[in-house]
Amino acid sequence: MASSILSMNTNVMRSVPSLPRVKKIFVISLLSTHFKISVAAATKVANDWMDGHPDWQWAHLKQAVLDGDIHYEDRRLIPARLSSFADLERLRRQMLDIDGLDIGDRRYRMKLYYNCFVGSEAVDWLVRTQGLSRDEAVVVGRRLVRHNSIEHVLGEQDFADEYYFYRFV
Repeated sequence: MASSILSMNTNVMRSVPSLPRVKKIFVISLLSTHFKISVAAATKVANDWMDGHPDWQWAHLKQAVLDGDIHYEDRRLIPARLSSFADLERLRRQMLDIDGLDIGDRRYRMKLYYNCFVGSEAVDWLVRTQGLSRDEAVVVGRRLVRHNSIEHVLGEQDFADEYYFYRFV
């Protein structure tokens, strides 16, 4: 009796995929739906990416896709523009430069906010100086928030192409 229960548990355990395999299946499904490609194509590009980036884990690839840091182009995954820490730091310095964003004190509903800029004006600047689309500029703004380069003045908003105030951290 005990040996039959043990063999049943062993058979059940063999049928359950390992956690890394579950993560891989999830990422392939995400790639397929996110980039509107077949599961076979998603499997190939995911495996190619992981072979070329041995220090990455499946969770990293999933987060990069969700954050917009990875794009699908020419049947392969490529890093998005302005996604590395060095790129964002260079961009931060450009934004703070004399030809960068209009940083100043702004008033909203009778409250004064010091040394800040407007999100929609930052998007305009990114489109004009970096050659990004407005949607790409918002993604880059959100990366700057994630990397603690900028923040909403009240800490209430993610970066948006709106009349919201942000400041450099």
